[in-house]
Amino acid sequence: GLMFQAGLSLVTVKLVLVLVFLVLTSPLAGHLLAKAAYQRGLEPWRREDGA
Repeated sequence: GLMFQAGLSLVTVKLVLVLVFLVLTSPLAGHLLAKAAYQRGLEPWRREDGA
């Protein structure tokens, strides 16, 4: 929303860079956390009803 309000400016470029950074790093961070937990032997959480 802010990108549309600001128009094409330095603010828009910064917002796009932040968005790209988040899109690239969020899956990587989740993967690294899951890998570290797996290597330490933590079991994935499972629901009690078996679903």
